[in-house]
Amino acid sequence: MFWAELIPAGIFFLLSFIIPESPRWLATVHQQEKAQKTLTRIGGETYARQTLEELNQLLNLKVTGKTTNGNRSSARKCAKY
Repeated sequence: MFWAELIPAGIFFLLSFIIPESPRWLATVHQQEKAQKTLTRIGGETYARQTLEELNQLLNLKVTGKTTNGNRSSARKCAKY
């Protein structure tokens, strides 16, 4: 039984080396070039440019503390009840 579990685990381990890193994570840690390459590989140059712009806008909103859903404190009050 142990050997049957070893085969899928080994395949997963080998394939983990070709899985690209998350573009969102790369953009978060300021590795824009790697994020651009990954997104270009996934969907092309136009897709990569648009998606990277959206990610940068979201990151800027998080840094400044602005949200798109308005006042978050009212949502927290509702969640308590």
